[in-house]
Amino acid sequence: LDSPGHRCFIKNMGVGASLADVAVLIVSAKHGEFEDGFQKGGTKEERLPGMTREELVLARSLGVKQLIVVINKMDAINWDQPRFEEIREEVLRFASRPPVGFAADAVA
Repeated sequence: LDSPGHRCFIKNMGVGASLADVAVLIVSAKHGEFEDGFQKGGTKEERLPGMTREELVLARSLGVKQLIVVINKMDAINWDQPRFEEIREEVLRFASRPPVGFAADAVA
């Protein structure tokens, strides 16, 4: 399933996710892009959560059982290992806790 991270594609993403067992989530390593997609939302300043968070919650609630996370655009940050680890930990932490709740061994 392909959802380019825009709210108008959520419906299409939901239909595809309801038929999938595994999802591949591609997140940007570029500073600012990852943060925009992963913002918490629910506040006066940031009303809506980032699309990365929404897509994870939606995929899991529609029955996706396994998740592959790809960190893209590493060349744009000069293959910065600490940045990779920061993003990896943030996504894994969110994906393995409620409301998402993927099993730890189901996320790679």
